[in-house]
Amino acid sequence: MIKRSLESLCNLLRVLLAVLVGALIIPVAMQVIARYTGIIPVYLWTEELATFIFVWIVMIGSVVAVWDGAHFDVQVIPESANPLLLFFQKALVLLLVEPLWRPIRLVRY
Repeated sequence: MIKRSLESLCNLLRVLLAVLVGALIIPVAMQVIARYTGIIPVYLWTEELATFIFVWIVMIGSVVAVWDGAHFDVQVIPESANPLLLFFQKALVLLLVEPLWRPIRLVRY
């Protein structure tokens, strides 16, 4: 039930992404037309709106990419087929990352 509701939420986010990409065309086209033709005046809000929409496209797109398993990750240590060796590799990464991660969380504003 939860997986199905999350899948429907992800589908809703995909539709929202399509709407945002379509909406991004309008301010960018207005910028291009205003800059190169002079038919319409140069509106400053079009650049801000395009930036705002693009940021939301990136954020929502990363959520969808993580859900689909398409978001990239960096493997510093190649995964092993041996489960015991894999456990020790993950433990080593955790031991190296955790002491650095806690101070980063403490100094957040």
